[in-house]
Amino acid sequence: MTSLLRSSSLNRLVLTLPLLVCSGVIYWLSSIPALTPPNLGVTWSDKVYHATAFLGYGWCTAIAVMGWRPTTSPRAITIIVIAWGACFGMSDEFHQSMVVNRSAGWDDVAADVVGAALSTTAIPLLRRLLARTGLLPQ
Repeated sequence: MTSLLRSSSLNRLVLTLPLLVCSGVIYWLSSIPALTPPNLGVTWSDKVYHATAFLGYGWCTAIAVMGWRPTTSPRAITIIVIAWGACFGMSDEFHQSMVVNRSAGWDDVAADVVGAALSTTAIPLLRRLLARTGLLPQ
């Protein structure tokens, strides 16, 4: 039983690490004054970057949720990913509002939520991949 508990705890840690790293990277990027990523040729390039970042953030969130609660339904994971993405997006915008030469906006939060919502389409695939690696029970 003890080895099973250790294995389960290790799996939780392994499946939570990507979310922690992704959260840290987004926070770090938000801390850079006057960050100017390459222009994509559209006026809303910034929103594409937000949605893309939160697409990955949503995947990391879904993986962490599955690590902590392997039997969670895809619908519940979807709700958690979108809600968590919205909360983290709002906290990220609040953080940016205090960084010199950065601005915050609800339109950025909306782009974050769109990215998180898009990430949920991969929940079945992520579950299968994690089960194949042995990190989730089959």
